[in-house]
Amino acid sequence: MRQNVAKINLEIRKCEDCPFVRQKEELADWFCVYDLKHPGMRVNEKTIPDWCPFVLERLQKALDTMQGVNVSTIPKRWIDQVERRQRDHPDPKFGADHAWGHINRVTAYGIDFLEQCVGFGLLSNNEIQRLDLLLKIAAMLHDVGLSETSYNHSTRSSEMSRKYLTSKNIDLDEQDINQICHAIWNHSKGHETRNMLDAALLLGDKMDITKHRMLRITDAIIAELTKVEKVEYDIVGKLFDPTGAELRYYTSGNFDISKLKVWSKAVIIPMKITNDFLHLPDFKFIVDGEEIDVRTLV
Repeated sequence: MRQNVAKINLEIRKCEDCPFVRQKEELADWFCVYDLKHPGMRVNEKTIPDWCPFVLERLQKALDTMQGVNVSTIPKRWIDQVERRQRDHPDPKFGADHAWGHINRVTAYGIDFLEQCVGFGLLSNNEIQRLDLLLKIAAMLHDVGLSETSYNHSTRSSEMSRKYLTSKNIDLDEQDINQICHAIWNHSKGHETRNMLDAALLLGDKMDITKHRMLRITDAIIAELTKVEKVEYDIVGKLFDPTGAELRYYTSGNFDISKLKVWSKAVIIPMKITNDFLHLPDFKFIVDGEEIDVRTLV
């Protein structure tokens, strides 16, 4: 009979505890049964490695539950409530999308960032699959607090997410939940970006300021952002020797840079991710081929 992998993993804190691990006595090393198909991959860590297939299976099961067909389930119910508020709520925040379209774009931007980090040697290839799943879960939940309040919504989203992720319907360990909820709490202002998940969600959120996100003209900044056709963030340099990153806006023309002072974190946060988190010295902000002095936005 097939064992419940996810429930077993709830009790695992190191590979030696895993019922799917067996010991090869002559080497005194632990080998994952799954990786007997891939000779040479030894497991000798104190904690579960990111590439553990049972960790990935548990995360995928949680994501599948969240994306289930029943639209009345949490978190879909919260996101639908956000979508309804966006139709006519007077708060300017709801002039921009925070529901399904935004979630998909944030996820795409974040995954592209993670893949670039792998390509430049800033992130191990073994970590990417787990981070992709964590990002998809965090992106789906990161704005659910807006179903209740527009004040300090990132904190409320984190609180609601923790309650949901610790419910009986979701099987995640404490480390995964803490990481997801911290990324959600951090995603608005970047108070404490301390790992790749934090950076991917934060950057993805700040890159989504194109016309595709603007729903209703509620203020001057949203009116101006309807001119932004495309946003790109690219790490530059060589493998194992990246030197910086470029944030590029492509607009329909006559874009008033000064309007970004109201929403300067859309540029300042990508710069901080580049300089302070990735520790890369060079950051450029380019609009329609022209480099902009970031200091003019502060």
